[in-house]
Amino acid sequence: MNNLLNARYIVTDVETTGSNPTNDKITEIACVIVENGEIVSEKVTLVNPHKEIPPYITKMTGITQSMVQKAPEEYEVFDTFSNIFSSQNSIFVAHNVQFDYAFISNFYKRAYKTFDMPQLCTLKLARKILPNDTKKNVGDMSRYFGIRLTKRHRALIDAKATAMSLIEMLILAYKDHRINSINDLLIFQNKPTINYKIPRDIVERLTIRLDNIPYQPGVFQFFDKNDYMIFWDFSFNLNEKMKSIFKKNNINSKYFLDILSNTHSVYYKTCESELSALILRHEMIENDLDFEFNFEYELFGDIFNNRKNIKIPHNFIYLQAQENDEKIIDIYLIINGKLKYQKSYGLKAPIDTLLNKIKQLIVEININNTDYKELKVIYQWIEMQNNSGILIELNDFDYQNLSNIIRQKMLEVYENYKSNNLVDEIY
Repeated sequence: MNNLLNARYIVTDVETTGSNPTNDKITEIACVIVENGEIVSEKVTLVNPHKEIPPYITKMTGITQSMVQKAPEEYEVFDTFSNIFSSQNSIFVAHNVQFDYAFISNFYKRAYKTFDMPQLCTLKLARKILPNDTKKNVGDMSRYFGIRLTKRHRALIDAKATAMSLIEMLILAYKDHRINSINDLLIFQNKPTINYKIPRDIVERLTIRLDNIPYQPGVFQFFDKNDYMIFWDFSFNLNEKMKSIFKKNNINSKYFLDILSNTHSVYYKTCESELSALILRHEMIENDLDFEFNFEYELFGDIFNNRKNIKIPHNFIYLQAQENDEKIIDIYLIINGKLKYQKSYGLKAPIDTLLNKIKQLIVEININNTDYKELKVIYQWIEMQNNSGILIELNDFDYQNLSNIIRQKMLEVYENYKSNNLVDEIY
């Protein structure tokens, strides 16, 4: 188990009747499998705990006594999950891993089996990798990586969000800390954090224009004195990202300190949305294969070469309510697998511009011209939204009634967002 890409990460989340792994029981278990930088499979089930679920847990999770009374018994689901956990080169991953690992261990004990797997804690990783002023619970960690959460504290929702965050943290572990093996990663999570002070001259040289950097998604690049790019990354908020680097005056990566020490200029490019920032990110990964940080290409190489598992149509409209104002709907138009148009509309705002754009671009629809590379990125971004938006397929569509359908779907997105308010974290 050396290379980060060779491992099979089994991201697990359990919902339980309480916090004691010996006396309390599992009510729901989910496993999300990550291989080669992608979620490849998932499994979830309710479990009959034969134990009362306290009201405060039902309020938090939404799992009721009546839901679990007809759920499978532990012994009925054991073989399924045992097969998942016993696969070769597998790492047990969870947020606050000790909690989930302890419950699974006792799950095994009741089946007269022994449970023993390498453990990776995304809570520990987040504390080492994310900025100091970012909270490290599942909700805030997910939001940092642009992952939307609805119906929190259900096993599959939490496990998928943790799995998506893990993929991003694997990249940051390599880029910022030069961790490129599983063994190093398992050691790294438990190492004491060492903060390195950024020399004053570097801070003064690079923060002159910091306040002018917009609060928008985009990519940024560091160049040395010879105008050679020595580092680049993307962020969903360029201003906050730059401030987290330079205004804290200390970082926890010796390698990244060396990068900053050789940085003489910083450039950035803004994007209209998080989706367009992700698309630009993957374009840069593909175009910069000679660049030192080609680990991302290895991790996401499947995106550029694999046309399989495209689970969404090639031509569609995607609608999503904004998190800071659910009455504003972000609308994305995808034609032949490419993002062609994006704009925000109020619930009652005219959508003539959108309709005209659709009519203008609809003649370009051609299955043979599909951009599978960009479509794969769009698909992954939609996965990160966790069913918070609505997709309207444009093939074989009633264009005469398009305006009414879009209006109806905008209202549905708004209502769905209101009914899926986020739940605060307990860790």
